[in-house]
Amino acid sequence: MLSLIEELEDRFTDLNECKDIANYGCVSGVPGFIYSSELYDFYMEHEEEIEHTLEILDIKLHDLVDTSEFYTMQEVREKAVWVVVEDYCQSRVLEAETITAEAEEDNYRAALAECV
Repeated sequence: MLSLIEELEDRFTDLNECKDIANYGCVSGVPGFIYSSELYDFYMEHEEEIEHTLEILDIKLHDLVDTSEFYTMQEVREKAVWVVVEDYCQSRVLEAETITAEAEEDNYRAALAECV
């Protein structure tokens, strides 16, 4: 069994898809994270890691649902998975942007050094 991070790394190899998820969220439809059965299976396979990630993000399970209305534990699981996927994708995008910015800065400094 793969860890949560390993499974997310294997699944999300397309940075453009990560950007879409980071900008619009999983609610827009992410293959493999649409159907209740997929979300349930993913949650159950990675329950401890998902709950640990939510704890790091300072999110409680009850924060994921509108408590003024009736909700099921399945809805909580689905939203928990989406939060973790969205957080992972946001981290990937931020990491890629940081690497790009650092490379551009290095290129700029190299160009300046050539001019001197």
